[in-house]
Amino acid sequence: MTQSMLGLFNIGGGEIILILILLLILTVPFAVVVGVILLIVRANKRKHEALGGSVPPRIPPANP
Repeated sequence: MTQSMLGLFNIGGGEIILILILLLILTVPFAVVVGVILLIVRANKRKHEALGGSVPPRIPPANP
């Protein structure tokens, strides 16, 4: 009884749909985690831009 390797992977439409649903279930949480990380990085970047410098600007010396 010899079987070819392609015969082992003979799947029908139902199995393909189940595989696609499984991929969707695994992809959605990954996308949500990446989205939350991007939002945190973006908010942190805006926060630093809004604060500006902590050192006051220099006042040039008066020339007599």
